[in-house]
Amino acid sequence: MLETLRLYAAEKLAAESETAMIAERHARYFTALFDGAYEAWETTPDAEWLALYRPEIDNVRAALDWALADAERSEIAVALAGSAALLWDKLSLFSEGRRYVDRAAKFIDLPQPSLIAARLLKQAGGLWHPPIGRTLWLCSNGR
Repeated sequence: MLETLRLYAAEKLAAESETAMIAERHARYFTALFDGAYEAWETTPDAEWLALYRPEIDNVRAALDWALADAERSEIAVALAGSAALLWDKLSLFSEGRRYVDRAAKFIDLPQPSLIAARLLKQAGGLWHPPIGRTLWLCSNGR
């Protein structure tokens, strides 16, 4: 039943030409949510943090897929990939997290990355083992 409702809603949004607007709002909402999750990680017990954010994994995937599909959405892609990388890490979904982080890292404008880009690079280090080598590779020639 839920799939039928999702398809119906998507059809109605497309008919009203609101799909892009809703997709952007969705991505911005989850960027803000996971910015908060990133900040709360060190002060929230693991089980509580995971209980709050694990159910949102499909929303994060959808938002990242949308943001990564167009270079004009790069700020959202970099911010969400950097903040949500903790989720991939804590769920041991390293391979999936690496794919998103690597795709988002291509949007970073070096040599002076912003705070959100620095977060993404830091989290990339946590998803790759040994971490420092991969982060350096992303900074130097991985784009």
